[in-house]
Amino acid sequence: MKKCPESGVDETTTIDMGFSIGGREIRTKAIASLSTPASPDGQLAHVIIEGSNGKIEIRGWEALPTELYLFKNSYSLSKPYDVTFHEEEPLFVPEADEVARCIREGLLESPEMPWAESLLVMEIMDFVRKQNDLQYPPEIEASEPSVMLPSRLL
Repeated sequence: MKKCPESGVDETTTIDMGFSIGGREIRTKAIASLSTPASPDGQLAHVIIEGSNGKIEIRGWEALPTELYLFKNSYSLSKPYDVTFHEEEPLFVPEADEVARCIREGLLESPEMPWAESLLVMEIMDFVRKQNDLQYPPEIEASEPSVMLPSRLL
């Protein structure tokens, strides 16, 4: 984790994890940076997902992307797959729709993103923060949960 010298805010974070699922060993790496590298065409790609068969670049703010480019096999910019998203759509519409659906159906949690999964993500992020001595200000750093989960979810 690289911190901004002036503010102490995490400017660049790399997480390298390994875990098992169903007997298969999985390795994954996540990199987040405030200064995102430019693509070959000079445009900023705010999210880059790379794999052995190519990469996906998501341009614009990740919560409201403007374009998506798919580069198959070679990283040539000759024929990117271009999808333009509607900028006028409000942020977090899919999340709000899922909350409304769960409330309408009387669900306490979403099967798409169960509380246990949310807690796991938060535990991983807390572990990364602790490993890198990144602390939030005391007024927002919770040591006790403000909401207790039902025991069936723990």
